[in-house]
Amino acid sequence: MDPRTDVLNSCLSEFRNTPEANTLVYYRSRDSRLSFDERMAITRSIEKAFSPMFLQLKTESPSLSESDLIYCALVAAGLSPVVIADCISISKDSLRMRKIRVKEKLSLPWAELLFPEQDVAGATKNATEKCDDNVAQHNSEGKDTAILLQQNQLNSKVMETKKITFGQAIKLGFRNCFRFSGRASRSEFWYFILFYAIILSVVVIFGPFILHILRSIY
Repeated sequence: MDPRTDVLNSCLSEFRNTPEANTLVYYRSRDSRLSFDERMAITRSIEKAFSPMFLQLKTESPSLSESDLIYCALVAAGLSPVVIADCISISKDSLRMRKIRVKEKLSLPWAELLFPEQDVAGATKNATEKCDDNVAQHNSEGKDTAILLQQNQLNSKVMETKKITFGQAIKLGFRNCFRFSGRASRSEFWYFILFYAIILSVVVIFGPFILHILRSIY
């Protein structure tokens, strides 16, 4: 048998005989979370029971922190993520990140022992499927955007190539003056602006003379 497995089993056997292990076993039946004193007692019990395993882990993976070692011991004890998160007082999201970081630090034999291949394969499969879904969704959105852009470009080209006379532009301007959707072609817009400028100029230049004549009549 692998010496790592022997060390792990020996540590588990010693920890399961402690009162703190019973506290974790009956965690689901509790009405409240672990207290600060209970967390400290569990940490001290783990450090004592799993000290041989911690020694080997630090030898093979020096980058592991003390909190990483406690997490490895809780995982080795077969506790659920909810219990582990409460023991080390972190959220579920932080626990998932801790798992990823610890697995990267661990040597391959310890990673396979603490996190079985099925778990690794399942996590990899889920991550791959999620990535594929995101890529598919991104490609779909990209295609929709490209189609919409092509339609807008086509509409713009159609409007620009459409020939409109000065009279037609005036007629369309009065017809669509209260229409607040769609777009006018460039020639239609500028023809109507020209018509507006002409009318404004006539009013400004000849308006005083017309008022003078009307006042003299009346």
